[in-house]
Amino acid sequence: MKMYIVTLALSLLASCAGSDSSKNPLPDAPGMQGGVDARKVTLPTWMLEDIQPQSPRVGQTYGLQTFSGKIVVVTLLEGF
Repeated sequence: MKMYIVTLALSLLASCAGSDSSKNPLPDAPGMQGGVDARKVTLPTWMLEDIQPQSPRVGQTYGLQTFSGKIVVVTLLEGF
C-alpha cells in the first residue's frame, strides 16, 4: 500500500511539471504559425428544429443566421 501511495505521488508530481513552451511554441493547427486571427474565424453553421410546444416557432428549423445582430448564448448540456 505504501508503494502504491509513493507511486501515485510521483505520478502526480510528474504530471504537474509544466513544459517551457517559449522554447518551441507549437502552432494551434497544422500550417498555422502562432495564434489564430480572430478576424478570419467564422461561426459554425447549424440548423435545429424548435420542438418546444409553447414556442411561437414550434416545428420551424432555424440556425444562427436567424439571430444575426443579436447576442446569442449557447449552452451545452450533457446528462449522465
